[in-house]
Amino acid sequence: MKLDIPPDFNVKLNIEHALKLMNNALQNLFNFLPAESRKVQPSEMPYGYIFKKEGIRQAIILKLAFVLSSLNATKLLLGKGFVIEPGVLMRTIDEATEDITFLSLAVIRKKTELHERYLKNFWQKDIKKPDYSQEEIREEIRKYIWEEIQKEKDPVKKEKLSHYKKFSRERYSMYSKAVHSTSLWIMHIYREDPPGFHTKNNKKNSDSPNDENRYNAINPPIYWGLVSYHYAGKALKASHLIKELDDYLFSVTQNNKMDERVLGLSK
Repeated sequence: MKLDIPPDFNVKLNIEHALKLMNNALQNLFNFLPAESRKVQPSEMPYGYIFKKEGIRQAIILKLAFVLSSLNATKLLLGKGFVIEPGVLMRTIDEATEDITFLSLAVIRKKTELHERYLKNFWQKDIKKPDYSQEEIREEIRKYIWEEIQKEKDPVKKEKLSHYKKFSRERYSMYSKAVHSTSLWIMHIYREDPPGFHTKNNKKNSDSPNDENRYNAINPPIYWGLVSYHYAGKALKASHLIKELDDYLFSVTQNNKMDERVLGLSK
């Protein structure tokens, strides 16, 4: 039986270069906000800060920061031989990139009741009482994104879009196996010489023919991170500040034979 792997799982890119581009883009997009929108104040929590103004643009910036920080953490873990924990991070990154696209489309097009509901919970201080199910809101967000992207009545595009929509769900499902620590995911750290589980910070977890594949597992989250940064640049009317990132994203998309029209990308 042939394993039907999502096409973006085989994407090839320059990890260091992509992360550098996102780091520069994050700083540029944050500094592009009006001074009043960038103001922060100490949080009521024992540590950290909060934005004085809690709007959709600030939410986009925070999600961009989360994606980049989590990608760097994933890279560090994989580099140290930890091969199961990055899956948990990749699930959160996958959701955050969807959130950025979702919020950006609200600015580019029109804010909906779903956006209002999402932002209300995103900014709330009492984290114990969300008023929606995480699974329900995730499905709603995904449905909204794909419906917005397929506005054009193009049957070829629509067919390809359903293909990518299917794989976005499969990607989410695969990362969820790491979150719920399923047996196959845990067995990634089992080795025969000597027999047992390698749980320490060393390279033994990587001593296998699949080492390169495991390290390259960060490529798909980085790719979707680039896509989310593209949308954020458009939403903040600052695409000119992240042109280098956009150019690289389009070159990677074309080199990996992915269809930028299906992804809703436009220069």
